[in-house]
Amino acid sequence: KNTTSFNLNYGEFAYLGANANSKLGIEFDGTGTAGSISSSTMHNGYRGVYLRIASNSTLTSNLAYANISDGIALDGASNNTLLSNNSYASNTTNGGISLTNSSNNNTLTSNNSFYNNPNGAGIQISGSSNNTFTSNNVYGNTFHTGIAVSSLSNNNTLNSNNVYSNNWGIALNGGSGNLLYGNNVYSNGSQGMQIQNPGTTNNTLIAN
Repeated sequence: KNTTSFNLNYGEFAYLGANANSKLGIEFDGTGTAGSISSSTMHNGYRGVYLRIASNSTLTSNLAYANISDGIALDGASNNTLLSNNSYASNTTNGGISLTNSSNNNTLTSNNSFYNNPNGAGIQISGSSNNTFTSNNVYGNTFHTGIAVSSLSNNNTLNSNNVYSNNWGIALNGGSGNLLYGNNVYSNGSQGMQIQNPGTTNNTLIAN
């Protein structure tokens, strides 16, 4: 059903969506679309939850697992809150939680993103800025990166996140003005922290 306001508690969504426009699963689609989902489960779909150009939505204490693309995807979506969600177990293409295409000014706190293999990062940030990531647990993404910050992702703050048992811990592969402080990064297979590409400039790392 199409709606501009959606609020759900204690739901279960399974086997929804396909790789086709308007058939991606649970979508908050378009400017002015907002809502909340809490204490719900999304599994074995194409995407768990997809926020596309949506703002002021809240996802709290949900489980997103065994989806084909992402567990939780923000695409051009800003000013949203993700709190205490679990995204895990073979969200295989893009990973556990992804922010792409100017998904700006979002707050992600105390989320768990783990075992997203083979191609998915725990948290993927691409072309998205001014987001805050605090006290998230990202682990067991053994073929990919715990937290990946890539091109045109600027002025993001990563604080007190626990990133371990991934292939790479935290990777900065583009962007400037990002602040990483007080993160616990350990026991990752290849590198704990990686900084590469010429466009990766003026980032600050403190006490990680």
